[in-house]
Amino acid sequence: MRVRPMQLSIALSATLLLTIAGPPRARAQGPRAHRPHRESPRVARLVRQAREQVLQYTAASSRQALALARQAVALDSLSAPTWVQLAWGYDAVGDFEPDSADAFVDLNIAAGHRAFEIDSTNGGAMLTEAAIRAYHNDVSPSTERLARDSAAKESGVVADALLAWVLLNRGEVDEAVSLIRRSGARYATLPITWAYSGYRFANAGHFVEAAAAWEHALALRPSAHDSVPLRNMRRWALLERGDCAGALAEARPARSWFLIIESLRCLRRTAEADSVIDSRLATSTISPGPRAICLAWRDQPDSAFAVLDRAFPNAMGITLLNPTFDPYRQHPSYLALRRRMGLAS
Repeated sequence: MRVRPMQLSIALSATLLLTIAGPPRARAQGPRAHRPHRESPRVARLVRQAREQVLQYTAASSRQALALARQAVALDSLSAPTWVQLAWGYDAVGDFEPDSADAFVDLNIAAGHRAFEIDSTNGGAMLTEAAIRAYHNDVSPSTERLARDSAAKESGVVADALLAWVLLNRGEVDEAVSLIRRSGARYATLPITWAYSGYRFANAGHFVEAAAAWEHALALRPSAHDSVPLRNMRRWALLERGDCAGALAEARPARSWFLIIESLRCLRRTAEADSVIDSRLATSTISPGPRAICLAWRDQPDSAFAVLDRAFPNAMGITLLNPTFDPYRQHPSYLALRRRMGLAS
């Protein structure tokens, strides 16, 4: 789960995974009472090896992790840890196969739900379920409790990243950022630590720290994949440091529309910024989150929140962190959206 929707890779067909996971009616019934289940040494070894591969955060290691998780599920489909690892494997591989992301979001979610259905007391299953709920805009106290309670049972950089995801979608930015920083210090030698930190810092609007995280990731091993978000975060970091002109100069050739708009507004070139905003609003391809932000920039909060209310886009909590909405935190429609997400208004 990143700035964009969760990215997953092609490894199982939707039909196969959903058949293994069970019919929709069974999944909708929620978690079953936990029945003691012990994985065989072979299955436990496969899960452990898959987790070790995920932590290396390369295309090859992520694909290997997913292959190992698939083997584990095939051997023991009643093991919650195997399904947790399958869900985490899809998420990791998807970073390296973005063109396949949208087709496999449901597979990641199905694997996470299946793990929680099998054992609602398993820390990894609890945390994955909480992250999925946050992705679907359920950030109610019950989702928060589920995520926090899992911390006593599941540790590691992936667990930290998922908990931070839930906190960010709830708007608890300071706590999430502190968690990300602690995770970076605790797991500093793992490439995935800095990749996940980079994504979470970006979610929180901490672009200088996001750029530094991607630099750490590249320092641990060369990666053309990591250089893309690094360049993007360096551009945004210029704006965060107050170099509005420098950010604009970097944003234009990259066609980074949001950064162009933010840089123009920072330079008080409002008319130019409004012209770019209006050109974006005129396109039919702009998605609900960016459209709402553009409308808020144009001082149209009623229209902005109406767009979000109609579409209710996934991970809307991340969208609402955008400082463009700061003047409207007490707007009735903003408070109504918070209530719909399970937050106190």
